[in-house]
Formats: sequence, structure tokens, C-alpha cells
Amino acid sequence: PELIESLAAEGIETPSALQRDLIPVVRRGNNVVVVAGPGAGILTACAVPLLERVEAEGDSPRILILTPTAERAVGLAESLGRLALATGHRVASLGSLWVLPERAHVLVGTPEAVHSRVTGGHLSLEGVEAVVVDGAASMAVAGSLDRAGSILDGVKAEAQRVVVALPASPAVEA
Repeated sequence: PELIESLAAEGIETPSALQRDLIPVVRRGNNVVVVAGPGAGILTACAVPLLERVEAEGDSPRILILTPTAERAVGLAESLGRLALATGHRVASLGSLWVLPERAHVLVGTPEAVHSRVTGGHLSLEGVEAVVVDGAASMAVAGSLDRAGSILDGVKAEAQRVVVALPASPAVEA
């Protein structure tokens, strides 16, 4: 009920077709490749079921969202933060002025920023239960899709993987 109220406060009262189809898949914890772009309602379709399913506990990321740019990471974290107020999840973005991002339940960052924190020993992905790769086609163009793949390889095998891309190129599908 709290999430529904938060969505209504954001002006979202009726789910889009993508949201209707994707929310149950993400809620069940299934891996999925989503072929959709900006404006399709991806944030809500992924965030709502993940915030419902993944507990807000501990002091390390439980949900990791990879984005093609730092600006996109900050924007997503701000939007998610408003929704997460209803569930008690802490949200942060890497590469900006967020306080202690490695202690957030939901962490948003570029593959490069996440990799840098992990290899520097400042971030553990051990507790991650779900990874969303948002904008995988843009990452492929920018040359950071391989880095995103290595991060996915470093997350436990049972963690959910959601890949969002438009278009879904062979590199994205791989």
C-alpha cells in the first residue's frame, strides 16, 4: 500500500503495458531481457517489484543498478529515493555527493564506478540479490558493456538479472 501511495504521489495511477507485463516477472525473481527505451515505464516496472521483494536490511547493496552515465545514475537514484521512502530502503548513487553510497540498499552507478569501488575494496557485492543493467545498448556503444558483464559475473549466481536495452543487439543479448 505504501508503494501505491508513493506511485500516486508521482502521478502514476495506471500501469503501462510494459509495467503490467514486466512487474510479475521481476516480482518472481526471474532473469529477463527487456527491449524498451526511455518513457516506457521501465523504472517503475523494475523498482516496484524489487522494492517489494528485496528486504531493506544490512549495510551493503541488495539491489545494484548499472547505468551508462553518471548523470543517469544520479537521476535514477533521485527518482528511486522518492519511491523507497515508502519501503525504508536507502538509495544512493556512485560518483556524486551521496553520503556513504556503499551502505545503501539500492546502489546506482556506471559499470566503471562500480568496478572501481569493488577493486579498490570500498564496495562488496556479496549481498546483491538483483542487478538491473539499464541502457545496455548505450553501454555497448560506449564500450562499457564488457565491464557490466564482468560485474554480473561477480555477483552470486542466484541473483536476479534484468537487462534493459533498445535495441537488443547481439552484444546485449550475449
